[in-house]
Amino acid sequence: MNKKDMLERLINYYTDGNKARFAAMIGVKPQTVSAWLARDTFDVEVIYANCKGVSGDWLLSGQGDMIRKNENAGDADGWLVEKVKFLEGIIADKERTIQILMDQQKKGDELSDVG
Repeated sequence: MNKKDMLERLINYYTDGNKARFAAMIGVKPQTVSAWLARDTFDVEVIYANCKGVSGDWLLSGQGDMIRKNENAGDADGWLVEKVKFLEGIIADKERTIQILMDQQKKGDELSDVG
């Protein structure tokens, strides 16, 4: 399944096909949703963070159930815990990247001090 089809399924499921309402729900401009559809892409992090119950596996692969079918799928607290864990992983990755860049900058500063 391509990203455009996936996005259209999400829009139909969450806002009965209303692209503008879907854009507002996920916190982007309607033009962003239109661009995603035209380019056959979307921002997985934005969708996952704002579409309650959506399956992260489905967002990444397009396979399986679009909506999670587990004990936490209808449980707001369970959904929130899963969302927090997902976002913590993203933050940890970004913090590692920042640390690597800071280390590289420090090494570059040390080399320029020697020269």
